[in-house]
Amino acid sequence: MYKYVLHYPAGNTTALVFGYNDLDFKQINDEILAKHKDVEQVGFIFMNKLRMAGGEICFNALRCAAKFILDFDDTKETIIEMNDKEYQCGINDNSFIKESELRQKYENKKFYYMRISDNYEINKMSDYEYFVDLGDIFHVVYTKELDLNKIDLKEYAYSYFKEHNLLDKKACGFMYLHNNCLEPIVWVRDIKTLFYESACGSGSFSSFLYINKILNKDYLALKQPSNEYLFLRKVDDLIEISSIIEDIT
Repeated sequence: MYKYVLHYPAGNTTALVFGYNDLDFKQINDEILAKHKDVEQVGFIFMNKLRMAGGEICFNALRCAAKFILDFDDTKETIIEMNDKEYQCGINDNSFIKESELRQKYENKKFYYMRISDNYEINKMSDYEYFVDLGDIFHVVYTKELDLNKIDLKEYAYSYFKEHNLLDKKACGFMYLHNNCLEPIVWVRDIKTLFYESACGSGSFSSFLYINKILNKDYLALKQPSNEYLFLRKVDDLIEISSIIEDIT
C-alpha cells in the first residue's frame, strides 16, 4: 500500500505519493490517474527529494513538495532536490504582483515559490518557434496565432512532436503562448501520457525565458487554462515561479 495527497497548484491537480523505494512508478501513476480523472501528474516524495513517475521534471509538483514540507515544519524556506538538482523554495505574499486586479484577486493568499537559475538557453528556430531544453523535459514555445476553434491543440502538438522527432525525449511540451496566456500540451514518454494541462510550471518557465531574454521583460503574470495565474520574475540571477497551491481533500 502507498499513501498520497492531492494538491492544486494554479489549477494543475497533482498527486504526491509518500516514499519511492521499491515502488512501481508507472503502475501507481496509472492507478491514481484512473481513480482521479483530474490528476495530471504523479510525484513521489521522500524527505526533501522528489521524483516524477516518468522521470521528468515538474515545477508544479516540486512546489507542492515544498508546500508539504513548509506547512508541516512551519518554516519559510526549504530546499527540494529533483533529478539531482537542488531548488530553493519558500513562501511569500502577493506584494510582488504588479497588476492591481490580480493583487486584489489574491489578497491574503499564501504563495509558494521556487527559484531556478536563468542560465538556460532559448534557441530561436523561427520568428514564432523557440526551443528550450531543460534536460529532463524539452519545451517548444510557440507564438504564432492559432485558431483554437478550428484545430485540436492536442492533435496539433502531437503532430508537431512527431514531425520534429521529439517523441523519443523523456518529456516534451508544446507551449502555445498568446496574449500572456498559456495553452500547454505535455507528452511524457515512459508513462505515455499526453495532457492538455490546466497549468504548467516548467512550460511557464520556458515561456518566461522568451519574455525575458527575447522581449527584455523581467515580470510576467501568465494566465493558465485553469484561469489561475503563475507569476514569474527575475530575482537577481534567478527566476522565481510562484502561485497559490490549494489542498484537495
